[in-house]
Amino acid sequence: MAHPFGKKLSFLCWLFDSSTRNHTYRKEPVTVDGILQEEDESATYRDAYLLISDLIFRSRGQVTSSAILTDDPGKAVVAAPLLRIRVKSNFVIPEYLNWFINQEPAQALLASCAEGTALKMINKQALENLDVFIPPIARQRTIITVATYEEEEQFLIKKIASKRRQYIASTLMKLAKGE
Repeated sequence: MAHPFGKKLSFLCWLFDSSTRNHTYRKEPVTVDGILQEEDESATYRDAYLLISDLIFRSRGQVTSSAILTDDPGKAVVAAPLLRIRVKSNFVIPEYLNWFINQEPAQALLASCAEGTALKMINKQALENLDVFIPPIARQRTIITVATYEEEEQFLIKKIASKRRQYIASTLMKLAKGE
């Protein structure tokens, strides 16, 4: 419902405060940043901001995976089709949960819960129902360390293969030119 004089009085802005479910009027336009600064005292908005070690889960598409925030994104929130996962337990390391979600058994289970035909989607309920094996913290750290080394190894293998292709192509070009 618009303000009855909204079109005639351009300085009135119609705002809806979803936390109190009230409509309010404001005399001057407000930027999104201004709204967030005003509402920043509310724990509801603070809890929605992304933090370091939050997991971001991509719920739509052919590949559903998670990633972990390693840098402070500032005042940012996720939007659909992304889901934020925040570990609030002392029994699970966020990096371990990220690793677990991206493993083949978890991905297969999530794929079996996907909805849609052309564009697959994992709903929040399917993600919440995922059974996560939680070993002791020391073992979680070991798994994270080994997984990190394996990722670095794969990166280096790809880099070596690329350099080798460049070298062979260069050598073959020299042979073709008769050098």
